[in-house]
Amino acid sequence: MLAEHLLNSLDEINPEIETAWNREISNRIEAIDQGKFTLIPADQVLQKLRNR
Repeated sequence: MLAEHLLNSLDEINPEIETAWNREISNRIEAIDQGKFTLIPADQVLQKLRNR
């Protein structure tokens, strides 16, 4: 069944994709630690979206 195949495929781990995501996460953490990004608290972001 297609739905079963799709659900089972969610558990498969592609090592190349996993490596790429880990690299991206490390890069983002490093950029945050270096002050390259201004972080905004989630409650402020959500409030701004609600006010639209």
